[in-house]
Amino acid sequence: MKITKRTAMAALATLSFVVMHHASMQRAGAVLLGSTNVNTATEGELRRIPGLRRADVRRIMLERRQAQFHCPEDLYFIDSPIALRYLHFEGPSDLRTLRHAPVLMKRSA
Repeated sequence: MKITKRTAMAALATLSFVVMHHASMQRAGAVLLGSTNVNTATEGELRRIPGLRRADVRRIMLERRQAQFHCPEDLYFIDSPIALRYLHFEGPSDLRTLRHAPVLMKRSA
């Protein structure tokens, strides 16, 4: 099995400790943690995913009625690598928004 960049990025999405700051959330001091099961998420849950456009959410909702998604290649229509980091294909969703996330500072030498 050839591992593509897209597959590797999606594998990272299954790790709950992957933390990404979305630009609009960063200003508010919020952090998005975890990931969402693309096969069971509601439309509202999918809309919270940074990088997913409304058209992407609609297409996910339509296509998963016919068959579940099993791998990142099934989501070929999503252009955002950031969005793929927040999506997984099996198991429960554990996406959380921390509104008052602590700011981590680098120590100066």
